[in-house]
Amino acid sequence: MATNVKLIRFLGEEVLAEILSDNETTMTIRNAVRIVMFPNQTDPKNPQVGLAPFLQFSEQKDLTINKNLVITVAEPLKEFLNQYNNIHGGIVLPESKLIKP
Repeated sequence: MATNVKLIRFLGEEVLAEILSDNETTMTIRNAVRIVMFPNQTDPKNPQVGLAPFLQFSEQKDLTINKNLVITVAEPLKEFLNQYNNIHGGIVLPESKLIKP
């Protein structure tokens, strides 16, 4: 189960991945996926967003990244985290709703 999933912004793309380790010069990530936009067939003005493999021609799950290539690291939106966990077998967070008396 992925426990430390973050949104990592590189120059030109955003990646969701579990961060395994992080030091001054490198970051090791697991199960990285790119956030991609693609045309919406029914509403061309509103593109759709999905997840795609980060290195689609590699079977390697753990990658070490030079931190000079990382612009920022942030918490992902819950919807992206749920989609990531669906792909990688993690826990899907329920939608929180307030119950009013």
